[in-house]
Amino acid sequence: MNKSFHPALYLCLSAMSVAAYCQETNITSSGLGTNINLPREDAGQSFYDITSASSRGGNLFFSFEQFNVGEGDVANFINPAALNINNIISRVTGEASVIHGEINSRAFGEAHFFLLNPSGITFGEAATLNVAGSFHLSTTDSVVFEDGTVFSAALPGPATLSSAAPVSFGFLESSTEAITIENSRLTLDSGKAFSLVAADIILVGGELRVTDGLINIEAQTLLMDKQSILQSSTVAGSAPGSEKNGIMINLVDGLALKNGSQITSGVRVEGIHAGDISITVDSGEVKIAGESPGLFFNTPSQINSSAGGGGIAGNISIAASKLELTDSGEIQATSSGLSEQSEAGDITLWVDELTIDQGGLIANRTTGSGAGGTTTINANTINIRGETPAILSATTGRGNAGNIMIRAKEHHLVIKGDGTISAESASDATGSAGSITIEAADLLMTDGVTLSANTSSVGRGGSIRVSGNNIEISNGVNLTAESLFVQGSLPLGSDAGAGWGESGSIAVTASNRLILDNSRINLNTQQADAGNIVIRAGRLFRMVNQSEITTSVAGGDGDGGNIRINETIDANIVILSDTSTLRANARQGAGGNINIKAYAYIISPDSVMDASAGPAGLDGVITVSTPDVDATTGILQLPDAFLDRSALLENRCALRTASNRSSFLISARGREPGPDALLVSDISTLVSTLDELPSTEMLAQLTTRCW
Repeated sequence: MNKSFHPALYLCLSAMSVAAYCQETNITSSGLGTNINLPREDAGQSFYDITSASSRGGNLFFSFEQFNVGEGDVANFINPAALNINNIISRVTGEASVIHGEINSRAFGEAHFFLLNPSGITFGEAATLNVAGSFHLSTTDSVVFEDGTVFSAALPGPATLSSAAPVSFGFLESSTEAITIENSRLTLDSGKAFSLVAADIILVGGELRVTDGLINIEAQTLLMDKQSILQSSTVAGSAPGSEKNGIMINLVDGLALKNGSQITSGVRVEGIHAGDISITVDSGEVKIAGESPGLFFNTPSQINSSAGGGGIAGNISIAASKLELTDSGEIQATSSGLSEQSEAGDITLWVDELTIDQGGLIANRTTGSGAGGTTTINANTINIRGETPAILSATTGRGNAGNIMIRAKEHHLVIKGDGTISAESASDATGSAGSITIEAADLLMTDGVTLSANTSSVGRGGSIRVSGNNIEISNGVNLTAESLFVQGSLPLGSDAGAGWGESGSIAVTASNRLILDNSRINLNTQQADAGNIVIRAGRLFRMVNQSEITTSVAGGDGDGGNIRINETIDANIVILSDTSTLRANARQGAGGNINIKAYAYIISPDSVMDASAGPAGLDGVITVSTPDVDATTGILQLPDAFLDRSALLENRCALRTASNRSSFLISARGREPGPDALLVSDISTLVSTLDELPSTEMLAQLTTRCW
């Protein structure tokens, strides 16, 4: 089955089951010795006792023509022969099953329950499960056993039974119908698992909850609406990475969470690991959008992993072609424990395209003593928009914020939009900000993107590391790792004299070309020492259109940071033009140093390099290093009568005519400027495009031609 995913699909599919709310109990046999007794009344409920004469080893088989349970009724699987059963395996060969009542199999102890109906299965508002084992649902056409036997619900004739353990349902491609859970809350005993396999799985106000257990979903699409919930809570826990608890979702076409729906994993027991959340969509997309209104606050649609009480949060991993978070949709990993081991989980994404808009958010937070987790995004295109951070790693407690790692999934990476990627230490925190690392062969950051590793507390600012082969940072992009002051924000118990966190550091490395166009790299502080900025470019570093690189101190006796552009002199060029600025200033402390190493450098008259300090401070040093050149190398002794200038000028500077044009060529004296001057030139005479870099020979003989 290969169909395209669309979130509106749930409207059509859920409508199919709405009419089933008036479904009466109708349970009939289709063989295998399945017997349904007449209903008996007990405590206001009608019990339909069900037995089977078909057992193989620890497996007990049932076959139904119809399996529908009305509200207030019980499908009661009984064990009069006291059989030792591990698995109850039921098939339905007729129409779709509608469950508004109870399924009860506790007579078989902790036996696992399998319900197979290729025509579809719906659980309504009053549906409940009274099952001591795990519960497995499928709309595929068969159950497969460990010995290869197939128990079919679609093939006519006698069924093939096996004593081996069931290992899987049939191929997903054989399923065309849905499993629908509408306004019902289905739970299991601690340590047990849900598994659902169907063409489409639809939750509309529906809930599946396990404790120390696993929720396993395989489908073409999973659609969740109206505050639907998949929840894995951990109490006793299991080993890290264990599949005994958590949520595993494997889809073909897509996942949609709408209107406050949630996929969550949590723990509140010290030293215990919560289950992981793993979502894989083979060829489709994941959409998380919308809120549900509440009395005091709205509940966003989200995928969430949380830890409290000293517990350790689970990890979240998502692989899909596209991931879209809009209208307050969220992916969050949080820690609120007082213990240092109460860490937030990691978030790992593998997507071709990531879009975050209209309050969408990917967040990793710690509010206690544990550290934040790492957010890793492998993508080709990232679109982020909005005033609030779109990708956030933050601490508001003693634990350090987690790190953010962004890598190109393939070769090229584009990050665009007016949104923010932030790893911060908030105003009431003592922990430090995290780091932001971006890696790609070719990287474009544009349209107002902000990378921020700021601190507004006593915690240290984070670092920003950007690396690639060719990097362009353009059109209003900001890279900051600043120390900001918020009045009255010093946390309780902190030294009032140490209320300024140090800024972090920023390094941008391009093995070939780096362009900074109308963008800014800032490491400013209020009073603390400013951090260092390092720029490395193998062939070209170019600042244009009022770009800025600044590491300065606004007040106090903090020292300005250093700016280093290239650490070696290779065949590289450094260009500052169009009112671009390098600043490493201080007020009362020392200004930072600006150090440029290049084979050739060009600074336009309207561009600025400033390492000054205030009257009470000490100016920094600006150093520009170029290759050592012996100006007398290759000079020849010219003859006395080398050139008759008057004879040459008489003809070659004659008045121009249409048929006979003359020219006058003035050659520059070489690449060496005057003793106290920087080389000043119009960039257009040197570099017209990124793909037309001058050769070493060209640098040595710049010319201006006049016609």
